[in-house]
Amino acid sequence: MHMGRFFAILFVGILFTGACYSQKILLLEKTTKFKRIRHFVGDQIAFRIGDGNFTVSGPIDYIGDSAIVVNGELCPLANISVVLNYKKYAVFRALSKAAFYAIPPMLLFTVLHRGINTREQPLLDRNSIQVVGVFGAIGVVLWPFKARKYKLKKNWQLRVIDVTPG
Repeated sequence: MHMGRFFAILFVGILFTGACYSQKILLLEKTTKFKRIRHFVGDQIAFRIGDGNFTVSGPIDYIGDSAIVVNGELCPLANISVVLNYKKYAVFRALSKAAFYAIPPMLLFTVLHRGINTREQPLLDRNSIQVVGVFGAIGVVLWPFKARKYKLKKNWQLRVIDVTPG
C-alpha cells in the first residue's frame, strides 16, 4: 500500500514539475533562408534600439514573451532595430582597418624621406612597395572577419520561442 502511494505521488510530482520549468530562446532568423542564431539566458548580446545609435550590450538576464532584460534594462523586441555580432572577430577587424590605415602614411613618409633627405630615385623603391603590398594583403585577408549587423527591417526577424518540455 505504501509503495503504491509513493509511486502515485512520484508520478504526480514528475507530471507537474515540467510545468514549473520554463525555458525560452531568443531566436534571430533569416526569413528568406534557413539560417538561425539562438541566444539563451546568460549569453552575450548587443543590439541597437530604434533608428539611433544607442547600443545595448551585455548578458541576457531574462527572456520574456515580447521583451528581454539585458543588464537590468527592459528592452521590448519591437524597439530593437539591429542585432550586432562583433564579439567573435573584433581583433581581426581592428587589424584589418589598421593595416589599411597604415598604407597612406607609410607611402607619404617614404616618398618625403627619399625625396628630401636622401634624394634617391625612384621615390618608391621595390622594398617599400613590397611592404605596402604586405599591409594591403593583411587588410584584404582579414576584411571578411568583420562585425555582422543583422537589420531586422530587411530579411531578419527576432522572436521568442518557448521550448518548455511537455
